[in-house]
Parts: sequence; C-alpha cells; structure tokens
Amino acid sequence: MLSIDDLFRGRHFDREIIILCVRRYLRFKLSFRDLVEIMAERGIDLAPRLGLAKDHLAEAISQTKEAIATGEQGQADVLVTHAEAALKHAEAAEKVKSNTHTEEGIKHLEAAIDEGKKKNAGAATGHAKEALTHLEAATK
Repeated sequence: MLSIDDLFRGRHFDREIIILCVRRYLRFKLSFRDLVEIMAERGIDLAPRLGLAKDHLAEAISQTKEAIATGEQGQADVLVTHAEAALKHAEAAEKVKSNTHTEEGIKHLEAAIDEGKKKNAGAATGHAKEALTHLEAATK
C-alpha cells in the first residue's frame, strides 16, 4: 500500500491544493471549469495545465468558420446560430485566460449576431471574419 506522500509525489500541485479541489468537486458537484474559476480566484492558475482556454478558443474558431460559410451563402439566421455558439466559447475562454484578441473577437461576434438578426448577411459575415482573425491571433 502506498503512503500518502507517495500518492502525491511528482504531481504538478501541492497536496493541499489537490485535496481542496477533490473535496470541493465531490462535495458541491462542481465541474472542472468551476474548479478552475474557484482556484483562479485564489491565485492558482489551473487553466494552462488543463487546456481549457485553448479548447474553448478552438471551438469558437470552428463555430466562427461555420458562421462565415453560412453567411457567404446568405443564410443570416444560420450565421447567427453559429456566431452565438462561437460567442459562448469565446466568452468562456476569456474567463479562463484574458486576452485582448479574444476581447476583440467577442466584440465582432456580438456585432455579427446583431447584423445577422437584421438579416444583413454581408455585414454579419464581415464581422465574423474580423472575429476569426482576432480569435486565431489569441491562440498564438
């Protein structure tokens, strides 16, 4: 049987942090993203190790590309659906790791949604393209 010290040897975080996260995860039925936010409030950055911001950015980029493709076909309503999904992921990425490019991408996604709701597929597509440029820059 392994000792307590052996169980935590070689881990990225101190034993106390791991125990705190596991305890809260089980007690309060939190998601991993919830734990990342709670620990970030305490100055412990779990996000880079978990890759959450990158996952959200990747999904935001994918949804933005779909928004652009449908916008170029003149389907403003479908563009809005994809832009809203992209916005949700971009905002989640921004919560995990703040970045000026992500902020700009969010602004352009919001503008794309507004224009798409007005059935202005051309302007909405233009904003979605700007959002894509910023979101891709945020990954670098």
